[in-house]
Amino acid sequence: MNSKEKIESNSLQQKNIIGKWLEEEMLEIAKSLRTEFYELGEVSTETKKRLKEVLEDKNKREKFAEVLSKEVEEEESFDEFMINLISEKDRDN
Repeated sequence: MNSKEKIESNSLQQKNIIGKWLEEEMLEIAKSLRTEFYELGEVSTETKKRLKEVLEDKNKREKFAEVLSKEVEEEESFDEFMINLISEKDRDN
């Protein structure tokens, strides 16, 4: 591997690490929002501040949207699973 390929490989690894870190941060913010809203009925000032920072940064905003989309898909899959499970149980009775 020549030096140019090595630099490109290292750069790609760094991008992947940053992307994973950013995804985890966005997931944490999404969970905080959901938890605070559903459990407390309001969102803390700190979470609002973090959300504002996300919405003002294009890269963070896009990653946040991806994280939310994944969560919605997972919730829909779980909901579908539960509906099917309940339907099967009803048929058995």
